Amino acid sequence: MERLHKRFVPGFSPIYTALAVGIFAGLGLSVLSFVGPHPAKYIWFGYFTLLFAGVILQILSNRVLYVRVYETLGWGLSALALAAMAWGVTVQAWGDKSEMLTAVVIATMFLWYGASKFAKKYHSPQRERMPYGGVGKMNQKTGVIVDPRYTEMSPEAQTRSAKGTQMVIRLTPLIAGMAMLLARSLSANIEVLLLIPVGLYLGAVTTSVAASQASYAVSIARWEREHGKPIYLKRPRPQ
Repeated sequence: MERLHKRFVPGFSPIYTALAVGIFAGLGLSVLSFVGPHPAKYIWFGYFTLLFAGVILQILSNRVLYVRVYETLGWGLSALALAAMAWGVTVQAWGDKSEMLTAVVIATMFLWYGASKFAKKYHSPQRERMPYGGVGKMNQKTGVIVDPRYTEMSPEAQTRSAKGTQMVIRLTPLIAGMAMLLARSLSANIEVLLLIPVGLYLGAVTTSVAASQASYAVSIARWEREHGKPIYLKRPRPQ
């Protein structure tokens, strides 16, 4: 694992993203396979295709824009799968009449959270210096990230990190309250009471990551258009 970490930097590695997406999206799709509605075969095909695409992208390209787009798609799939998991469990307990209401409530919550996260990241002053993400040091003249493990330690970055943590903390009571509201009217089945808050919370986390990666992708595209050159990663050599 240590050799893997030295060879592939997590902040710029599609393979790491594929592993994480495999866990989160796989959890949501697997639960749906038991509680329904069962994911169609093409959804499973798309899931494994996306994971395989991460390996191919790791080998064939070191352009950061492609990595960020892949990460946005991967984490977006995870958020969708986990939201669908929470929706499927709720509908199973409430009945088919709750399908539309549950879908609207969950979608509204995740879209609002994702949009606020995207706006906060995209409009951050850090994007002027680091349009590609929160880590890495780039040569502004060449567009090459020469130190992918670099972490900005400015007070500004620390303040943003603290605000991001506070946002997650503020979202937790909303998820807990919604889960308690559902629990009062759902069956006493322990699986139902457990899977709904897990799906909502993990779905919010993956939505946050997807929104962040999307903001980086847009920032990179803007920087590349303004400077007339792409941003590439200089991959570290294993020690």
